[in-house]
Amino acid sequence: MRGIPVRRVGSKRLLLAVLGTTALAAASTAGIASAGAFSPSGAISPDAVFNVKNFGAKGDGTTNDAAAIQKAVDAANTAGGGTVEFPGGTSATYLTGHTIHLHSNITIMVDGGAALTGASSGYDAPESNPNSAFQDFGHSHFHDAMFFGDGLTNIGFVGSGTITGNGHFITGNPSSGQADKLISLTNCKGLTLSGITLARGGHFAALINGCDGVVSDHLTIRTASDRDGWNIINTSHATITNIDDQANDDAPRVT
Repeated sequence: MRGIPVRRVGSKRLLLAVLGTTALAAASTAGIASAGAFSPSGAISPDAVFNVKNFGAKGDGTTNDAAAIQKAVDAANTAGGGTVEFPGGTSATYLTGHTIHLHSNITIMVDGGAALTGASSGYDAPESNPNSAFQDFGHSHFHDAMFFGDGLTNIGFVGSGTITGNGHFITGNPSSGQADKLISLTNCKGLTLSGITLARGGHFAALINGCDGVVSDHLTIRTASDRDGWNIINTSHATITNIDDQANDDAPRVT
């Protein structure tokens, strides 16, 4: 099926049209209404907060905090789910130089004034794909990202801070250790992507494929100096409101 490129540069409101079998619904700026079928199970306790600094993150912008971030994510998973918090204030630039592997029932919360920044190397290698010759590299591989998850339930990226590749992510075919996307999710159910800013993502700020139950409100994307904003592929029951997506190419693209 041919994709639907939709762009509203500088706009605070976006209405996404749907063609064929893609089930995507958009609510008005008055609020977010459920678009249908998916209701996440395993609610996360609001008290289950895992501050990445308690797991060794420095937030000084030069120390690679990826291992500490992964420890916080894994601890939340062991506890049955929770919010992994990146506090703002002083020392609030978290160099994330390895791929973070997500788990179900995890919310990434980036506080105002906090930023997760990318590196030029250290990320997972792209997985093999026998069909990669039939489309561009970025759409064929998902592991080479700052955040990756597959087959998960109840995932969130919230807050008012920023996740950025910081000019290090690749718009074309990445070499070993390089990343070309900030957030990469496949076959997930129950995704919230709200409030934060995604910037300088390389090929994609966010790429999701085969997901169900997506809610996004007041998401800001700044990839005009890179490539795509948010690619939404083969995804059902999505509600996207108040998006401000300034991208060089697809912003966002629904396929």
